[in-house]
Amino acid sequence: NAYPMFHPQYNSVEKRLESFQYWPEQYKPNKDQLAEAGFFYSGVFTKVVCFCCGVAILDWKRKADSWQQHALVSPTCQFILHEQGQEYIRVMSKIKVSVVKSL
Repeated sequence: NAYPMFHPQYNSVEKRLESFQYWPEQYKPNKDQLAEAGFFYSGVFTKVVCFCCGVAILDWKRKADSWQQHALVSPTCQFILHEQGQEYIRVMSKIKVSVVKSL
């Protein structure tokens, strides 16, 4: 990977999955989805952290999409940019703006 990482020890999806050993199975999204989206489990409640940008998310809604939430809270994350592309981030930022405007 050619981008800087906050937690390089979790740069592989396998290592991130290993961190979810004690992830409460009743929580959504599931650990596979979270690991694919760049997150590892912090071991505290439902707090997950991105290995690349370092953003942490604690409260997950029942039907939350891990990629979408990641892009919404950290639109400059190089991992999302690399995996999903600039267009995905642009679309997610428009969703965020429309949600904020509707409040």
